[in-house]
Amino acid sequence: MGDTEGQTERTSVEAANYAVARHLKAERVRRGLLQADLAKKAGLAVNTIRRLENGEREMKFSQLFALAEALGVSPGAFIDAAQAAMRE
Repeated sequence: MGDTEGQTERTSVEAANYAVARHLKAERVRRGLLQADLAKKAGLAVNTIRRLENGEREMKFSQLFALAEALGVSPGAFIDAAQAAMRE
């Protein structure tokens, strides 16, 4: 893999991570939840929610399911957001 290919792959992953972050925040706001409310419902730290929403942290598989359940959405909604971003 050349440098250009590696850079494109990183950029795609970063775009996917950012899309997941935007989706998470949009779903939380749509439900009128504070970060602290979502953290409690999902069993996560408030700082984790903040970092996920800011795209500073990649979402773990266990967090994906906990957050999807807490928000009442399908885990696939986050994956769809990531896939769409990677295709752009």
